Amino acid sequence: MSKEVIITNKIVISCNGDDSKGSNHPKVWLKIKETENFIDCPYCERRFSYQPPKD
Repeated sequence: MSKEVIITNKIVISCNGDDSKGSNHPKVWLKIKETENFIDCPYCERRFSYQPPKD
């Protein structure tokens, strides 16, 4: 099964799983490091990929 990837233009994001798939979990706040462009949720393994906003 492939990992779900969510594109975001924010460095700090929250994740509480996906209710529609029955994979909800406690809300966690995650911060994408400047040296990386993504972070994986430690509960559901969703990947949040940072893409800066276009001006």
